[in-house]
Amino acid sequence: MFGSWQYQRYFKDLPSKDFTGRIDNKFYIYTSYLENSEYLSDVSLHEIENLKRVNLIKYNNQYLGYWLTTNRNALWSQELLSLAKDFKECNDHFESKYYLGIDIAVSTNQDSDETAMTLIEKNGDQFYVLDCVHRKVYTRRMGE
Repeated sequence: MFGSWQYQRYFKDLPSKDFTGRIDNKFYIYTSYLENSEYLSDVSLHEIENLKRVNLIKYNNQYLGYWLTTNRNALWSQELLSLAKDFKECNDHFESKYYLGIDIAVSTNQDSDETAMTLIEKNGDQFYVLDCVHRKVYTRRMGE
């Protein structure tokens, strides 16, 4: 995380994420699985490439050693928010005039927020809320 003292002290001011070289009295060596990929099985390489395709942030962190820029426990990641932004910008390319919005509660206990689903209609440049359903989802554990 960017807030860690290790990042702040040693890595924050590096010229690049994959920097190798000397700064002051510290010598940095960057390496990743790519330097030795010929020793990995085809199955492992396939799994790594699949992760790169479906979750680039996790791939960059786990396999390239890059520092995380977001909280990996956050419900809405920066990657997901950027996809939503891209969707909004290319919205005119979609034929559909109905959209479903979902706001999922993070937890399922007595103090949880409600989970909500909203049905929206697009008419020209105007959007209308047709229906909204919301409910607190509470799962009891055995013995409660």
